[in-house]
Amino acid sequence: MKATRPLSRLIGDRRGATAVEFAMVAGPLLLLLFGTIEFGRLMWLRQALEETATVGARCMAIPQADCMTGTAYDAARARSFITAEASSWGLAIETDDLTISRSATCSGLPNFSTVAISYNFSSAIPILFDALGVGPTISSQVCFPNQGS
Repeated sequence: MKATRPLSRLIGDRRGATAVEFAMVAGPLLLLLFGTIEFGRLMWLRQALEETATVGARCMAIPQADCMTGTAYDAARARSFITAEASSWGLAIETDDLTISRSATCSGLPNFSTVAISYNFSSAIPILFDALGVGPTISSQVCFPNQGS
């Protein structure tokens, strides 16, 4: 009978139950917390890319000094302007990730300026985004009708 008493005391002991319950809940809770933060970063990045592409396409389509040399459109200045606009959002856009055109067709209509930007999203939780089907490359493409010369 003496051998069963320590075993029954161990089974009836509830002192560590809270620590065990917290250990079981902490993992999913932290995954949810950091997943929410990363998803917010992803949405912010999409908005930043969309705004950058919109401002760039507008600069190209409406004659503005930032995208022109004299009175003529200058693709190099437009690229520089778009890269600087992305930099103001804290994004480093590589030249390979930026596609611009001042004579594009959008939705079957001619004479549009387009800006397409691709950006590699680096996440602290890459497995989460792979599971959600969201790839690490985020892209945005904007069309703006050309006006003026």
